[in-house]
Amino acid sequence: MTPLILRDAILNGFKAAFPKVDVGTHAGPFHFETLQRYGARAPAMRVVLTGLDKPSLYNSGQWVVPCHFAVVIITKDVPGLDRDAAVTALATSSSLLVGTNRWGLAGVATPENLDARNEYDETFDKAGLSIWQVAFEQAILMGEDIEAAIGQLSALWVNGEAFVNGVNPLPGDPAMSGGGA
Repeated sequence: MTPLILRDAILNGFKAAFPKVDVGTHAGPFHFETLQRYGARAPAMRVVLTGLDKPSLYNSGQWVVPCHFAVVIITKDVPGLDRDAAVTALATSSSLLVGTNRWGLAGVATPENLDARNEYDETFDKAGLSIWQVAFEQAILMGEDIEAAIGQLSALWVNGEAFVNGVNPLPGDPAMSGGGA
């Protein structure tokens, strides 16, 4: 299990639960221009891996990595529905979805520290947007020794080279196997 596998499972869970909402991921901090761009497609949700806590050993002997996530929800006024009502409904529904969801994955703990917040800002208001953030922590099991845990994360490649020395390319990935057409 890796943090990005969990993020993608969360993304797929949100896509399934909210088929009429533009659901995607976001890689970093939000800036006004970015929120405006997402707001043009509102209602929109962005699933974000916001950080990791210190790994620790679980009582099973496996390494545990607490992952922090946020789902940022953006709405705008539409005929018959006020943007504040829409964002509040989506934030409440999102909180219920996250609740105890393990996203169909083994090695994932129940979400903790769920916190849904109104991110009101006068700039967003003037742009016709309402924004809430549903944040939570979810821990993943990474293996019984540090080498196994690092091995799971070593699928990261930089300029065609393994990020961690001594790790072989992912099987079946022609872009990383050194071969080419």
